[in-house]
Amino acid sequence: MVNALHDAGLPVPRQALVTAVDDLPGALDHVGLPVVAKPPASFGSDGCRICHTEQEAAEHFTAIHRRPNLLGAVNEAVLVQEYLPGTQYLVSTVSMDGQHHLYELSRSRVDEHGGTPTRRHTISRRRPGPEERGIIAYVWACLDALGIRSGAANTDVRLTEDGPRIIEVNARVLGPTLDPDPYFIAFGSSQQHLLVDSMLAPADFRRRLRAGYTPPNVMGKAFPRSFGSGVLRGIPGLEAVRRLPGFHSVTSLPEIGSTVEDHALTTGATGIVYFVHEDEPVVEKSLAVLMGMEDAGALFDIAAV
Repeated sequence: MVNALHDAGLPVPRQALVTAVDDLPGALDHVGLPVVAKPPASFGSDGCRICHTEQEAAEHFTAIHRRPNLLGAVNEAVLVQEYLPGTQYLVSTVSMDGQHHLYELSRSRVDEHGGTPTRRHTISRRRPGPEERGIIAYVWACLDALGIRSGAANTDVRLTEDGPRIIEVNARVLGPTLDPDPYFIAFGSSQQHLLVDSMLAPADFRRRLRAGYTPPNVMGKAFPRSFGSGVLRGIPGLEAVRRLPGFHSVTSLPEIGSTVEDHALTTGATGIVYFVHEDEPVVEKSLAVLMGMEDAGALFDIAAV
């Protein structure tokens, strides 16, 4: 993907595909430290690590090379990619006949937890600023270069000092099991429904294209973390979360008595919390309170085993 974008003349991060640990020093010389080392195919930050030294990169390569990932495939190679400092954005789209409709533009908070980049939450943007309009134009160019003329896509981009840089384009619906209700309130529809419209009601889809990006509300989506593994005894902070301004719903919470693991992965294994409100500062404040509860260990009660 990145090679295709490079060949199309778009600015992209430096990268190298490594199949043997002996080839790693040369790859690091080409890419430059720090790097993000990850499987070429996986999801939810599985096998992904930020490496600041050659030793860290070699240790992580050994840890994931020829090991199965969350997709059930074996990591026959490891992708070493330039680390991109800056704010991360999610750009969700639906395309038809080469025309791209912006469905969602969201900022992501991505923290580093034990070397793993961890997406804490996203917050949508109702009115893109100049730099964000540049991100949208960059994503349009990426979709064109990759030949994505129809269907849904979700693109992760970092806004660096040198401008937007691609992380990945996922040519699919974002999380097909996500609850559509908060999306309808925030955006007036869901990406799944827009995709169906592009195929079965193209006239309705073209009207949306002409209307542009005009979401009525702001949506915050948080992936609460336990920051600890063990048996879930309770979720004592849940009622406080429900009382936060703009709270909409919480889904996919783990069952009491279940074992909670892999807290750094963005798979929704410990739930997804949605906030929807017309004012972005309200959503930002509620997300900040939720993050504080997580960091203080006040959300989940975990018994270590």
